[in-house]
Amino acid sequence: MLGIGLMLICLRVLIPGIEWKDGMLRFSFWSLNIGLATMCLLSLLPVGLMQTSASVEHGYWYARSSEFMQTDLMQTLKWMRIPGDTIFFLGAVALVIFVAGLKTDIRFAERSKAQPMSIPHARSGEVIDIQPLGAVISDTSTSMLAKTDAFETIRIVMNAGKELPEHRAPGTILVQCIEGHVEFNMSGKTAELTAGKMIWLPPAEPHAVRCIEDASFLVTILADRN
Repeated sequence: MLGIGLMLICLRVLIPGIEWKDGMLRFSFWSLNIGLATMCLLSLLPVGLMQTSASVEHGYWYARSSEFMQTDLMQTLKWMRIPGDTIFFLGAVALVIFVAGLKTDIRFAERSKAQPMSIPHARSGEVIDIQPLGAVISDTSTSMLAKTDAFETIRIVMNAGKELPEHRAPGTILVQCIEGHVEFNMSGKTAELTAGKMIWLPPAEPHAVRCIEDASFLVTILADRN
C-alpha cells in the first residue's frame, strides 16, 4: 500500500496542475483496504490463531502437518479468503484502469467547452489571450497554452477552497496570477498572489498551493539545462 501511495505521489509530481478524475481511484482505495481487512478477519487471522494454538499444544510440526491443515474447519477458513480476494482484485483492476487512463487523458477532469480565451499548444508567433475569465471561471478547466523543449506554460484554474498538495517542478517555474487569490506554501514560507502579482521558484523547490478565491494563474516551467 505504501508503494501504491509513492507511485501516485510520483505521478502527481510528473503531471502537475491537472485535476484528476478520482472516482476510480477512490473505488480502488476502498476496495484494496476492505479486501485486505476481509481477507485477514475471515481467513488469515483465524488460521494463524489456530496454528499458534496447535503449535503450543502439539508442536510446530503438527501445526504445519497435512493432518491439521486438511481438517474441515481449516478448509472452510481457507475458502473464506475468496470474498476478500475478490474485493482486493477489483481494487487492483480499478487502479490499473486509473493509471492507464492518465496516459490517455481519460482520467483528467474534462476541459470546459467554454474556453475560447486559450489556445492549447500555441505555435511560435501565435497570440494567446490570457485575459481574466471572470464569470466563466467556474466553468473553465486548466489547460496547456504552449509547450516546447525549452519551456511549457499552463493556465491553472482553481476554485476557492481547492488545494494542490506539495509537489516539485523539474525546472525553474514562474507563476503569474491573472485573477483571484492563491496562497503558495514553500518550505515554511507563505506567499499570497493576487491579480498582477508574480513569483518564481528554483528547480525542485517543494511547494503547495491553496486557492483562497476563484483564481486563474499562469505557470511557466523552464527546462532544466543540466
